[in-house]
Amino acid sequence: HSTENCINMSLELFVPTVSAVAEITGQTAGDCLILVGDGKELLGGVESVLGQAGASVKSALEQRKAVDEGALEGVSVFGVEGVPGGRVVLSTTGPLDRDYDDVRRFFDAGCKAMKRAVKAGAVNPVLAVLKPAQQEYTQAVEVAALGMLHGIYAPLEQRQHEPEKCLKVKAMSILGSEEQAKQVAAIEAGKVVARDVGGGDPEVMAPLRVWDYVRTNFEGSAVKATAITDINTLNKSFPLLMAVARCSMVVERHHPCVITLD
Repeated sequence: HSTENCINMSLELFVPTVSAVAEITGQTAGDCLILVGDGKELLGGVESVLGQAGASVKSALEQRKAVDEGALEGVSVFGVEGVPGGRVVLSTTGPLDRDYDDVRRFFDAGCKAMKRAVKAGAVNPVLAVLKPAQQEYTQAVEVAALGMLHGIYAPLEQRQHEPEKCLKVKAMSILGSEEQAKQVAAIEAGKVVARDVGGGDPEVMAPLRVWDYVRTNFEGSAVKATAITDINTLNKSFPLLMAVARCSMVVERHHPCVITLD
């Protein structure tokens, strides 16, 4: 494998721009409204969350439920006037009040919603979340947004060889604050690095190539990346690591490396 392209790729090329919107209207930038929440609470809470657009979305939900009792479960797409793109992708979390339910319900719902939105042709979705009052769901908006981004992650090797197929969504917005949007974007960038390093094949992500990748992507940021590659230092300071690595010492690119991020 050639690694020259993959270690020099900018993360921004493959993580959509994440921004915030203060309200949902037909003029809100975007081509699709993603609505995530507990299906049992939708009719009672959608107007308070969506404001001006809430009445039309609630009416559409009521009409769908009138002909299908299961309409407010799972993932679905339907048209509504007065929302971005004139369409809604509804993704429900399922129950949230059992002793084993937690905020991961919103992550899973966000992931499914994004995949469905992409299938529907959306490239700039807007996320709105019906957030429960319980303390454990305080960050439901951020978690749902991270689930959306997880749903369109493209592995490093695919980005290297088929970049034109990887950026399925160019931008996304969340109904929330700019601080939330910045936090989501920063966390996702870090998760992309972690997935790339942990999921790359043994040649693309051989130890010294991991160091090249990490150094390149954190260069110029607030994160200081350092590495220990000297074999004598590794033998002295990391004897257990070197015991495991002894079989790879005959291949230079597979020499061990200890990376520290500060």
